[in-house]
Amino acid sequence: MIFVDQLFLPGRGPSCFRAGCCHMWTDESTAELIAFAGRLGLKTGWLQDTGLPSEHFDLTVGRRARAVRLGAVEATSRDWVAKWRGAKR
Repeated sequence: MIFVDQLFLPGRGPSCFRAGCCHMWTDESTAELIAFAGRLGLKTGWLQDTGLPSEHFDLTVGRRARAVRLGAVEATSRDWVAKWRGAKR
């Protein structure tokens, strides 16, 4: 399943984009994440922190909206961190 966290507005949270951004990740495979990213027009080389569970793509506001329309599940950053911590045990 593909997830997107909440939108970080400019000046709040990570400063990945001046216009705001969010993260997109999966609880499945890297292949699933890369395939979904391709549907959004993202390059494979933009994958960050390679290696499940922390790998992700940063998304702009518009790409986040499109990801949700294509079926990504809205979650929180806390959900992502909890999954990441659980996988590290």
